[in-house]
Amino acid sequence: MKIILLPTGFSENSWNAIVHTLEFLKNTMCNFYVLHVADEAAKAESKMQFQELHARISLTFPNNQNHHFYTLIHHNSFTEAVRVQAEDKKIDMIIMGAKGITGEQSNVMGHYAANAIKK
Repeated sequence: MKIILLPTGFSENSWNAIVHTLEFLKNTMCNFYVLHVADEAAKAESKMQFQELHARISLTFPNNQNHHFYTLIHHNSFTEAVRVQAEDKKIDMIIMGAKGITGEQSNVMGHYAANAIKK
């Protein structure tokens, strides 16, 4: 059983990371923890976005009994939320989508992805 953390901002980049992950691990038993970081005021909107994401996953990948999904909403910083979940859930892999552009056009990964790796 693999335990995978999928941070999401509900963007198309996040969706692409989820799609590629589910395809890559389609024959592997996995628990997926889908993490979104938002302030308390956005909690209701985040729950609605999770419902939409779950519906999109169910339509795109129906009937995969190998995959189980859990949603997480955190109010910490992104880096802290990823670190805490990686430790608490004993995460095997963290997979996230990133635009790959930060302040410098030459960077390979986005700011959040870079911080998750560095910190």
